[in-house]
Amino acid sequence: MRVLMIVVCVCFILLNANESLACLCKPESTGHAIKRLRKEAKVIFVGKVRNVRKEKGGYIATFDIEKSWKGDRVSEFDVYTEGDCAAWFVTGRIYLVYAAQNDKHNLETDVCMRTRLLVYAMEDLKRLGKPRDFPQP
Repeated sequence: MRVLMIVVCVCFILLNANESLACLCKPESTGHAIKRLRKEAKVIFVGKVRNVRKEKGGYIATFDIEKSWKGDRVSEFDVYTEGDCAAWFVTGRIYLVYAAQNDKHNLETDVCMRTRLLVYAMEDLKRLGKPRDFPQP
C-alpha cells in the first residue's frame, strides 16, 4: 500500500510538472506581444554575448550590439536575468533581446519578454522592421 501511494504521488507530480516547475508567460499573439514590448522595453536589439557572469541570484550577460530598434546608441549592453523565467545566455551566441529597466535602473529580461536566440526570432524581426542606424564600435 505504501508503494502504491508513492507511485500515485510521483505520477501526480510528473503530470503537473509543467504548471508547477515551468515558467508561465501571459498568452498573447506575436503581434500583440511585440506591440506591447515596443512600448514597455527600454531596449530592443540583436547582440552577441561576449560574457555571462553570476551575480545577485541571477546572471548578467554583456552583449555586443549588432542591430538596434530601441535604446541608447551604444555598442554594448549589460542585461540581467533571474528567476523561473530567466533567459539562458551562452557566450558567442546571438540573441534578439527585449529588456526593460528594473527598480535599480538596470536592464532586465526574461523569456516572457520574447528574448531568444536569433535563429528562433525570425517572425519578430519581420514585425520589428528595419533596425535603425547607430555607430558601430
